[in-house]
Amino acid sequence: MSRLVEELKKEHTVIAGVFNEIKSAGIASKEGQKALLDAKKGLLAHLKEENTIYSKYDELNP
Repeated sequence: MSRLVEELKKEHTVIAGVFNEIKSAGIASKEGQKALLDAKKGLLAHLKEENTIYSKYDELNP
């Protein structure tokens, strides 16, 4: 499980970095808008992965 936790922490770091890039570029700029859409896709995929993991955990540990 610790390997999973480390992987999720790495993903959190990447997501935070993307939001910092958006902030640096300016959310109203073309680059900021593109980065925001990319971040949205990445964040939704990450949340889906976490949800799947937690759902499986809940099934195994009622």
